[in-house]
Amino acid sequence: MLNPIGSAGRILSSFTEVIRIDKDRCVRLRHRWSKCDECMSSCPTGAIRIGSAGEAVNIEWDKCNGCGICSNVCKTGVFTLKDFNDKSFIDRCAEIVKDYGSLEVRCGKVNDEAASHSVTVECIGIINPAHILGVIASCTGAIHFRYDACSNCKSKFGEAIVQRSINITENILNAFRLDGMAAITAGIFPSGAALRVNGCGGQKKETEKKEVLSRRELFGYFKKKTQLSVAKTIDVFLEAEKKSTAQLIDYSGKLPVNRILMLAYMKKMGEIAQDMLDTSDNALITGLEIDGNKC
Repeated sequence: MLNPIGSAGRILSSFTEVIRIDKDRCVRLRHRWSKCDECMSSCPTGAIRIGSAGEAVNIEWDKCNGCGICSNVCKTGVFTLKDFNDKSFIDRCAEIVKDYGSLEVRCGKVNDEAASHSVTVECIGIINPAHILGVIASCTGAIHFRYDACSNCKSKFGEAIVQRSINITENILNAFRLDGMAAITAGIFPSGAALRVNGCGGQKKETEKKEVLSRRELFGYFKKKTQLSVAKTIDVFLEAEKKSTAQLIDYSGKLPVNRILMLAYMKKMGEIAQDMLDTSDNALITGLEIDGNKC
């Protein structure tokens, strides 16, 4: 016979488990010498415990506050928030930037009324570089991350983690020579204080007036676009011929979602500036051989 009390307890616990765990992705469990403790050291409530290789990832749900910081700091995607979709969040933010020219992503603990150009998250610490790059790749504008006094909050590491994400994003943009593409700020102050500096006030953008063309200019425009389209099509075919014999590796089932998104948005931005690539350490591995029997 089923135990009604036990069944009720399992149902209630499933409601409190806001984070999905994929222990097979955990480096610490897969490799006996791994010392990775990013999730444990970053968890503001000390709710995460990970055993040795072959054991388990455990979350004390009575301690967990659902901030989602673990889903951000874990580099292999062990943790995901059940009610948060990275791509949907990016698309929503990008739409706001397109409409208003600016965006405020704010912590749910901020007390004042949310502006029309804002999106609220449980904790600002869930923001990773893929989120920021995704918005910037879709449209340019000012992005402000607003938090409350994180040091007084249970999710006390949010401020430091979002700042780290901003720094990584700025380094990536610098590598693509796109460092002036967006104004990214963070702080306890509202977005208006930061955006006014960059000429954005969070007001909905006026619809731009369309340019009026003469018939000759219009046909000239179509001719130019057709020539460009043909040239691009030829390039695509030539590139496809070069790559037809190459065996592409499908990483979609192996990489965390935020890593897949980041790579996709970086590809959309173009090529990294060659002078930003540091090859000085390559000499250290020239001629290096790996013994497959020992590795």
